[in-house]
Amino acid sequence: TLKARQTAPWRGLDKKLPEAREEISSFYKERLPSGYSAISTNLDQIASSTGVKVESEKYQEKDPEVGGLEPIEIQAQVSGDYLPLVKFINSLERSKLFFVVDDLRLGGQESGKVQLQIKLETYLRTAQ
Repeated sequence: TLKARQTAPWRGLDKKLPEAREEISSFYKERLPSGYSAISTNLDQIASSTGVKVESEKYQEKDPEVGGLEPIEIQAQVSGDYLPLVKFINSLERSKLFFVVDDLRLGGQESGKVQLQIKLETYLRTAQ
């Protein structure tokens, strides 16, 4: 009984590995962009749908950690009313593209508009 419990996680491993590879491949294709334009387009669409304006975007490549993926840091300045900015952040987290929100900083306020500096991270597909 003890041996059966110890070996239980290993049963069916020959079927689980190809399934896991397929899921990883699907995640890469569907959730990770292949170019900077896809990132910019997605940010602009989210901004437009939430009623905020992307003032600036800055991209910085980081050293690759995982084969086939290139980490990209995005620094953006966004402006709008407070509630639309909250919706913007929420939409980023729910976006089809994979974004990790690293840092948020609220800036000055002009005639009801709030400035938000946001630092995000995503990954570009470099090999398939």
